Amino acid sequence: MIVGFPPFFTGNRRNTMMFKKIKNQDVYLDVEKHGITMSDECKSFIKALLEKDPNRRMGSVHDFKDLVDHPWLQELDGDKIAMRKVEAPYIPNLDSHNLLDTSNFN
Repeated sequence: MIVGFPPFFTGNRRNTMMFKKIKNQDVYLDVEKHGITMSDECKSFIKALLEKDPNRRMGSVHDFKDLVDHPWLQELDGDKIAMRKVEAPYIPNLDSHNLLDTSNFN
């Protein structure tokens, strides 16, 4: 979502190759070749979330605290988020009578 394509994207409509990459390859974030800039902290965050070893994966040891303590999220107040005291920056206007309301998507 940050750059517009997944880290194991293959460009192939058949997902079997992407699934093999997810299972067998390290995360490779060469986004600069697509003209996209991403901070080192952001790359570190993504790689930590996609760690193959579940015992080392971010969030597996100290749950939510692992996430909010990461440098990429340093500006967030983890305690306020955990207590649901942070107001959403954007609340979409939904048509409550239309369960298929897609007016917030383009």
